[in-house]
Amino acid sequence: MNEKDYDEQLAKAAEFHGHICGGIAIGTKLAMYGLELLGMELNERHKNLIVFLEIDRCMS
Repeated sequence: MNEKDYDEQLAKAAEFHGHICGGIAIGTKLAMYGLELLGMELNERHKNLIVFLEIDRCMS
C-alpha cells in the first residue's frame, strides 16, 4: 500500500460519503490492507467477494 493509492481511495470514500472522518480514514486503510492480504487489486470488480460487517459506523 502506498500513499498515492491511499490518497486516491480516501478521495473516493469522501466523495461517496460526503465527508472524511477518522472512521473513514481507518476503514479505507483496512479495506486496502484486506484486499492486499487476499491478493486482490484495487479498483477491480470482485464479484466473488462478500463482506459481512458487525459495525454500522463510518469505519465499515
